[in-house]
Amino acid sequence: MYSIRHSRIQHGVGQGSFHSATVEASDDGGQFHRFDYVYDCGALTGSRPSPALERAYRRLDLAGRMKRARRSKSTKVIDAIVLSHFDQDHMNGAEVLARRYRVERIFVPYLSPEELALEVARQAGSLSAKRVRELHGVATGGGELWGAPVTRVEGGPPPPGVDRVDLADGRPTPKDEAGSAGTADVSEEPPSESPWSMDATVEPDGATVGAVLNHNSDVTLRAASSRLWQLRFWNHGVDAELVFYVLTRCACCCAP
Repeated sequence: MYSIRHSRIQHGVGQGSFHSATVEASDDGGQFHRFDYVYDCGALTGSRPSPALERAYRRLDLAGRMKRARRSKSTKVIDAIVLSHFDQDHMNGAEVLARRYRVERIFVPYLSPEELALEVARQAGSLSAKRVRELHGVATGGGELWGAPVTRVEGGPPPPGVDRVDLADGRPTPKDEAGSAGTADVSEEPPSESPWSMDATVEPDGATVGAVLNHNSDVTLRAASSRLWQLRFWNHGVDAELVFYVLTRCACCCAP
C-alpha cells in the first residue's frame, strides 16, 4: 500500500504556463519514491530572460535520488521537462534548468523537418546555429536537448491493447468521487531522506519511454511493480498543407 501525494506550483513569470509539480509516494515499509516534472519553464522580457525566472527557479523544491548501487545522495533531479512548443520563451528556461540539475528526459511536440524549417524561418533572429542543430536531431528521429534525451509526442490512433485502469498497487480499484485512485493519502508528510526515483514506462506493454511517444499512450510511474501515477501528453500536430503553404509564401517573399 502506498500513500501518494501530488503538489503543484504555478510560477507567475508574466507569460506562458510555467509550472512545476511533484509526485511523492511512500510505502508501509517507509521507502520513499519521487517524480518531479516542469512544464513550459521560460519567459522573456523583450529578447532577454525575464527577471521573474530566477525567482521562479528558487521556488523549485527538488531533491537528489538514492543510487541503486549504494545509499548515497545524487545531484538534484528533474525527471521530466515538458515543452508545449519551441518558442524561445519556453526553451530558454529549460536550458537553464538542464545546466543546473540532472534532467532525465524532455518531452516535446512532434517536429518534422518541414516544421523545423518553419520554426527556423519564424525565429531566424533568435535561434543559434547550435540550437538549430539540436532541433534537427530531434526532427530526424532522436537526439538530445542540452544533454538530456528527448521524446517527441506524435498524434495517431491509439496503440492496440490499451486498457485504462485505475492505479492502486498495480491492480484495478474503484475510484473515489474526485476520480483519482482510491489509495491516495495526502495527510502523511514524506520522509526527509533522499527518495528513490520512480520508473516511467509506456502502457500497455510496460516499455521504456523512448524517442517517440504516441499521444494516446499513458506514461505510468511505478515503484517496484506498483503503478502509482499516469501522465498523458497530447499533440494534435501541425497540418502538413499549412506548413507547405507558409514555406511556399516565405520562399516567394524572399525571392529576388
